[in-house]
Amino acid sequence: MEAIMMLLAQSGMTVAEAGRTMDVRANRYWRVLGFHVLGAHAQMDVEKVKKLLVDETSIRKGHKYVTVVCEPRQPESENPTRVLFVTEGKDHKTL
Repeated sequence: MEAIMMLLAQSGMTVAEAGRTMDVRANRYWRVLGFHVLGAHAQMDVEKVKKLLVDETSIRKGHKYVTVVCEPRQPESENPTRVLFVTEGKDHKTL
């Protein structure tokens, strides 16, 4: 069941939509997503990262922002840009 939940999240469905599809409450869905994201983050190898892209974006009207830190795509690589870190906020304290 968790594998299907992760696939729905990766497909672009919102947590609310995916929860209704799976008949799972949103708070449980967020817990499952958080568990798997933290596990993947712990296994991420960042030793060879040489450059970072940092950007903030609005997540809702009303001045709610997140800061996104990415590793840029390397020209010789077919791998896409890799997201390393996302957090709420957009000021200097965020980083």
